[in-house]
Amino acid sequence: MLQAYGPHPREVSGPELEALLQRVEQYHDGEAPPHSAFMLAEFRDSVGRAMLVIQEFC
Repeated sequence: MLQAYGPHPREVSGPELEALLQRVEQYHDGEAPPHSAFMLAEFRDSVGRAMLVIQEFC
């Protein structure tokens, strides 16, 4: 999973990934802090592997 927050996208995993997914879920449920926003994009290669990119805005 890649997170784009600021000028340098980075891979996230473990507890950091769980926290990011929790923020996305709160946003989806309408419970995010004011001025929060997310954009999600999924990319697949020819063998079906997927990469999810989450861009976070504040």
